[in-house]
Amino acid sequence: MDDQLFCPQCKSDSYLNPNIKIFVSPCYHKMCDNCLSRIFSSGESGCPECGTILRKTNFTSQTFEDMFVERECRIRRILTKVFNKKEEDFSDEELFEDYNELFEDTVVDMMELKNDLEVLRKVEILRQNPHIYILESSKKKKKPKTSGEATPVQEIDPLEGVIAPSVILKKPLVLPKAFQFEDKKGGYTKRITAYRAVYSLMDDNI
Repeated sequence: MDDQLFCPQCKSDSYLNPNIKIFVSPCYHKMCDNCLSRIFSSGESGCPECGTILRKTNFTSQTFEDMFVERECRIRRILTKVFNKKEEDFSDEELFEDYNELFEDTVVDMMELKNDLEVLRKVEILRQNPHIYILESSKKKKKPKTSGEATPVQEIDPLEGVIAPSVILKKPLVLPKAFQFEDKKGGYTKRITAYRAVYSLMDDNI
Protein backbone atom coordinates (compact mmCIF):
# COMPACT_ATOMS: atom_id res chain seq x y z
CA MET A 1 0.00 0.00 0.00
CA ASP A 2 1.34 3.39 -0.97
CA ASP A 3 1.46 5.40 2.26
CA GLN A 4 1.40 8.63 0.29
CA LEU A 5 -2.11 7.83 -0.96
CA PHE A 6 -3.61 6.55 2.27
CA CYS A 7 -6.01 8.43 4.54
CA PRO A 8 -5.52 7.51 8.22
CA GLN A 9 -8.98 8.94 9.04
CA CYS A 10 -11.31 6.92 6.79
CA LYS A 11 -8.72 4.25 5.86
CA SER A 12 -9.33 4.86 2.19
CA ASP A 13 -6.46 4.44 -0.24
CA SER A 14 -5.59 4.79 -3.90
CA TYR A 15 -6.56 1.17 -4.55
CA LEU A 16 -10.15 1.67 -3.38
CA ASN A 17 -10.30 5.26 -4.63
CA PRO A 18 -7.92 5.97 -7.54
CA ASN A 19 -8.85 9.66 -7.45
CA ILE A 20 -7.99 10.13 -3.77
CA LYS A 21 -6.13 13.30 -2.82
CA ILE A 22 -4.15 13.61 0.39
CA PHE A 23 -3.76 16.88 2.27
CA VAL A 24 -1.39 17.76 5.11
CA SER A 25 -2.17 19.97 8.10
CA PRO A 26 0.25 22.50 9.66
CA CYS A 27 0.75 19.92 12.43
CA TYR A 28 1.69 17.39 9.72
CA HIS A 29 -1.24 15.02 10.00
CA LYS A 30 -2.83 13.70 6.83
CA MET A 31 -6.37 13.19 5.58
CA CYS A 32 -8.09 12.81 2.24
CA ASP A 33 -10.13 15.50 0.51
CA ASN A 34 -13.42 13.85 1.54
CA CYS A 35 -12.48 13.81 5.24
CA LEU A 36 -11.20 17.36 4.97
CA SER A 37 -14.54 18.59 3.64
CA ARG A 38 -16.49 16.55 6.19
CA ILE A 39 -14.53 17.54 9.31
CA PHE A 40 -14.15 21.23 8.46
CA SER A 41 -17.52 21.82 6.80
CA SER A 42 -18.59 24.15 9.62
CA GLY A 43 -15.36 26.14 9.81
CA GLU A 44 -12.78 25.65 12.54
CA SER A 45 -12.29 22.23 14.08
CA GLY A 46 -9.70 20.28 15.99
CA CYS A 47 -7.17 18.07 14.24
CA PRO A 48 -8.32 14.43 14.69
CA GLU A 49 -4.77 13.44 15.62
CA CYS A 50 -3.55 16.15 18.03
CA GLY A 51 -6.47 18.51 18.62
CA THR A 52 -4.85 21.61 17.10
CA ILE A 53 -7.57 24.06 16.05
CA LEU A 54 -7.46 24.38 12.26
CA ARG A 55 -9.41 25.56 9.26
CA LYS A 56 -9.76 23.86 5.91
CA THR A 57 -7.61 26.52 4.30
CA ASN A 58 -4.72 25.55 6.58
CA PHE A 59 -4.29 22.25 4.72
CA THR A 60 -2.06 21.87 1.67
CA SER A 61 -1.66 19.02 -0.77
CA GLN A 62 1.11 16.56 0.03
CA THR A 63 4.14 16.80 -2.27
CA PHE A 64 6.64 14.32 -0.81
CA GLU A 65 6.11 10.84 0.55
CA ASP A 66 8.54 11.45 3.41
CA MET A 67 6.85 13.80 5.88
CA PHE A 68 10.21 14.99 7.21
CA VAL A 69 11.15 16.20 3.73
CA GLU A 70 7.66 17.64 3.30
CA ARG A 71 8.01 19.67 6.47
CA GLU A 72 11.54 20.91 5.76
CA CYS A 73 10.55 22.12 2.29
CA ARG A 74 7.51 23.89 3.69
CA ILE A 75 9.56 25.59 6.41
CA ARG A 76 12.08 26.73 3.81
CA ARG A 77 9.30 28.24 1.70
CA ILE A 78 7.96 30.08 4.75
CA LEU A 79 11.38 31.40 5.76
CA THR A 80 12.17 32.73 2.30
CA LYS A 81 9.53 35.40 2.96
CA VAL A 82 11.94 36.84 5.53
CA PHE A 83 15.33 35.64 4.27
CA ASN A 84 14.92 37.12 0.80
CA LYS A 85 18.16 39.01 0.29
CA LYS A 86 20.55 38.35 -2.58
CA GLU A 87 24.31 38.45 -2.83
CA GLU A 88 24.30 41.94 -4.33
CA ASP A 89 22.61 43.22 -1.16
CA PHE A 90 25.80 42.64 0.84
CA SER A 91 29.06 44.55 0.86
CA ASP A 92 31.20 41.43 0.62
CA GLU A 93 30.91 37.71 0.00
CA GLU A 94 31.66 36.77 3.61
CA LEU A 95 28.57 38.61 4.91
CA PHE A 96 26.43 36.84 2.32
CA GLU A 97 27.82 33.47 3.43
CA ASP A 98 27.02 34.36 7.06
CA TYR A 99 23.49 35.27 5.98
CA ASN A 100 23.00 31.89 4.25
CA GLU A 101 24.48 30.08 7.24
CA LEU A 102 22.02 31.83 9.54
CA PHE A 103 19.19 30.78 7.23
CA GLU A 104 20.24 27.11 7.47
CA ASP A 105 20.58 27.37 11.27
CA THR A 106 17.09 28.87 11.44
CA VAL A 107 15.68 25.99 9.37
CA VAL A 108 17.15 23.52 11.86
CA ASP A 109 15.68 25.47 14.79
CA MET A 110 12.25 25.62 13.13
CA MET A 111 12.28 21.86 12.55
CA GLU A 112 12.28 21.42 16.33
CA LEU A 113 8.92 23.23 16.66
CA LYS A 114 5.69 21.26 16.95
CA ASN A 115 3.81 22.62 13.95
CA ASP A 116 3.66 25.30 11.29
CA LEU A 117 1.66 27.61 13.53
CA GLU A 118 4.64 27.93 15.86
CA VAL A 119 6.88 28.36 12.82
CA LEU A 120 4.70 31.22 11.58
CA ARG A 121 4.87 32.92 14.97
CA LYS A 122 8.66 32.71 14.92
CA VAL A 123 8.73 34.01 11.36
CA GLU A 124 6.60 36.98 12.39
CA ILE A 125 9.16 37.81 15.09
CA LEU A 126 11.89 37.71 12.45
CA ARG A 127 9.79 39.86 10.14
CA GLN A 128 9.40 42.53 12.83
CA ASN A 129 13.15 42.45 13.54
CA PRO A 130 14.77 42.40 10.09
CA HIS A 131 18.21 43.21 11.51
CA ILE A 132 18.43 40.06 13.63
CA TYR A 133 20.62 38.38 11.06
CA ILE A 134 23.08 41.28 11.27
CA LEU A 135 23.33 40.86 15.04
CA GLU A 136 23.81 37.13 14.68
CA SER A 137 26.40 37.54 11.96
CA SER A 138 28.40 39.98 14.08
CA LYS A 139 28.85 37.26 16.69
CA LYS A 140 30.78 35.12 14.26
CA LYS A 141 34.54 35.37 14.36
CA LYS A 142 35.96 37.29 11.46
CA LYS A 143 39.21 36.31 9.85
CA PRO A 144 41.86 39.02 10.35
CA LYS A 145 42.52 40.91 7.17
CA THR A 146 46.15 41.03 6.11
CA SER A 147 47.74 43.80 4.10
CA GLY A 148 49.80 43.20 1.01
CA GLU A 149 53.09 43.84 2.84
CA ALA A 150 54.45 41.06 5.03
CA THR A 151 55.58 41.97 8.53
CA PRO A 152 59.34 41.37 8.88
CA VAL A 153 60.24 38.63 11.34
CA GLN A 154 62.81 39.59 13.97
CA GLU A 155 65.72 37.18 14.11
CA ILE A 156 66.61 35.97 17.60
CA ASP A 157 69.99 34.56 18.57
CA PRO A 158 69.33 31.65 20.95
CA LEU A 159 72.83 32.03 22.45
CA GLU A 160 72.43 35.73 23.18
CA GLY A 161 73.24 36.50 26.83
CA VAL A 162 74.78 33.07 27.49
CA ILE A 163 78.21 33.30 29.19
CA ALA A 164 80.85 31.22 27.46
CA PRO A 165 82.58 28.69 29.77
CA SER A 166 86.04 29.71 30.99
CA VAL A 167 87.36 26.17 30.56
CA ILE A 168 86.56 23.86 27.64
CA LEU A 169 87.41 20.20 28.09
CA LYS A 170 88.84 18.38 25.09
CA LYS A 171 87.48 15.02 26.28
CA PRO A 172 84.16 14.23 27.97
CA LEU A 173 84.34 13.74 31.71
CA VAL A 174 83.85 10.08 32.71
CA LEU A 175 82.68 9.33 36.25
CA PRO A 176 82.79 6.05 38.18
CA LYS A 177 79.63 3.93 37.91
CA ALA A 178 78.86 4.54 41.58
CA PHE A 179 78.09 8.18 40.74
CA GLN A 180 75.90 7.57 37.67
CA PHE A 181 72.48 6.15 38.66
CA GLU A 182 71.78 6.49 42.38
CA ASP A 183 68.98 8.99 43.10
CA LYS A 184 69.28 11.81 45.59
CA LYS A 185 66.59 14.00 47.16
CA GLY A 186 65.29 16.98 45.17
CA GLY A 187 65.54 15.21 41.81
CA TYR A 188 69.34 15.33 41.55
CA THR A 189 71.59 12.32 41.10
CA LYS A 190 75.09 11.65 42.29
CA ARG A 191 76.17 11.96 38.68
CA ILE A 192 74.97 15.54 38.41
CA THR A 193 76.42 16.41 41.80
CA ALA A 194 79.80 14.95 40.85
CA TYR A 195 79.90 16.84 37.55
CA ARG A 196 79.16 20.13 39.30
CA ALA A 197 81.83 19.42 41.92
CA VAL A 198 84.51 18.65 39.32
CA TYR A 199 83.66 21.52 36.94
CA SER A 200 83.46 24.03 39.80
CA LEU A 201 87.18 23.54 40.34
CA MET A 202 87.80 24.88 36.82
CA ASP A 203 84.97 27.39 36.32
CA ASP A 204 83.97 30.09 38.84
CA ASN A 205 80.48 30.40 37.27
CA ILE A 206 79.45 26.93 38.50
